[in-house]
Amino acid sequence: MDMLFTGCSDTSTLPGHPVTLLRLAMLVLLSMLTFAAQSLAGDSTTNSNSKPGAQAQSNPLKFTSSPELTTREGYVTLTWSAVPDATRYEVFDDDGLVMYSGVFPQAFISGLPDGVYRYHVRAFSADGTELARSVDATDVTVSHWPYYMVWLLFAVGFIVTVAVVTVIVVGERWSENDEPSNRMKVTT
Repeated sequence: MDMLFTGCSDTSTLPGHPVTLLRLAMLVLLSMLTFAAQSLAGDSTTNSNSKPGAQAQSNPLKFTSSPELTTREGYVTLTWSAVPDATRYEVFDDDGLVMYSGVFPQAFISGLPDGVYRYHVRAFSADGTELARSVDATDVTVSHWPYYMVWLLFAVGFIVTVAVVTVIVVGERWSENDEPSNRMKVTT
């Protein structure tokens, strides 16, 4: 799944671009499937007589994505283990700023400038009681592409565009000169 959302530095990462929308749709679909599968697995192991606090201790909340992530694009997808009876999850940073609040055990965080970010996750029940909190944080390092690389790729794209336009124009002029001179004219 990581290959679907990383490694692109072209214009397809711009908001509204069809490839970006396709990636987002795939992410949502994968999130729903993951949540459904984890919910079904969680429902079969849930004991209706147990207390939420005891459940949180027996089923610790852990990130399933790598504990140290590196990205050049400024966005990251975080995943963690589902907690039975959890109706809401929150991802927050070391300062307590909530970056995600939702029902799926997966968060897509974007718009990150260069730097190192540390995220934690916690699970809540329907009545707002905290069921579990991640013991270990996950660190995200963002290091965008350097400007010389951006300008180099822009220059290459410009050269390719000029070359294609030149080939089209020269080819059109060449084909006009090679047309038969004794064309049949249609008169009305």
